Amino acid sequence: MGIKNKIIFILLFSYGVAVGHYRIFPYNLIRGLKKTFIPRQRKVNRDLAKRTMLTQHQLIKGKAHVVMLGDSLTQAGLWSEHLNSKNIFNRGVNGDGLVDIYNRLGTVLQLKPQKVFILAGINDLLSGDSVDEVMTNYIKVVSTLTDANIKVVIQSTISCNLELFTWCANVFEKINQLNQRLQTYAKSRSITYINLNTYFSDQRGQLRAELTYDGVHLLGGAYQQWSSVILKEIN
Repeated sequence: MGIKNKIIFILLFSYGVAVGHYRIFPYNLIRGLKKTFIPRQRKVNRDLAKRTMLTQHQLIKGKAHVVMLGDSLTQAGLWSEHLNSKNIFNRGVNGDGLVDIYNRLGTVLQLKPQKVFILAGINDLLSGDSVDEVMTNYIKVVSTLTDANIKVVIQSTISCNLELFTWCANVFEKINQLNQRLQTYAKSRSITYINLNTYFSDQRGQLRAELTYDGVHLLGGAYQQWSSVILKEIN
């Protein structure tokens, strides 16, 4: 290898290290391509885990005082432990959008809960749905629950962190728009609305970095705070 080629190799190697360490261009592009072309096994594992959970939901016929309903953000919460109650059932499912939630409402209704706390929407927006489409599906879910004489508590869709989550920029403003629409809808229907972003967001409106490990999903401290916020409504 000539001197010129060695210099080129060293420069390219150094730049490659810098891309990975400092996340400079084209870090986000490479990360996005990796997610696009190497998600197959991860998706299979996720689908199997989801099927395991959903088939259990279908079998459980107990009676719940409260159901926590939503996607992975809800699923990850140890609600009965945080809130010191065995009558709080977790019906969060990783990756679910509002259509998925609507399609499995039967496993919620069979528990005959007094209250359902719902948090959803970010997966729909990340999938490319418009705010109008998300609202349409959100209202279908809420209406089905209220028609069954269940008190619904709408929780704001939690924002993301622009620095930690690559795709946050694509949905950040839509999350804000969705939450404004949800708050207006809740008020028009006399439904309780809880703005979790009041507690979770920084001055720029982003999810606070110390509450998340990837810019979307939450760490334990956030769940502890979330639980303290909703405890008043549960009681």
